Amino acid sequence: MLADTTILEDSVCSRCGKVRIFKKQWKEKLERGSAILHTQMVCPDSGCQKSIEDHFAAIRAKKQEILDRKLAQKTA
Repeated sequence: MLADTTILEDSVCSRCGKVRIFKKQWKEKLERGSAILHTQMVCPDSGCQKSIEDHFAAIRAKKQEILDRKLAQKTA
């Protein structure tokens, strides 16, 4: 299923440094007809991966809060 095995060798966890493992792969078709191949790689240490996911969720929430605040200021 994984087309390019070099991804496995070059991808290391930013938190613990372990080699990341393949989780899933999917294609997304864009409106203009081109397709994007997504490959999700995760840390083999589930505790470490959970910490990373929590960290990114906090970043996304903070960005959304900033966008909501800007939108509220524009409509006020």
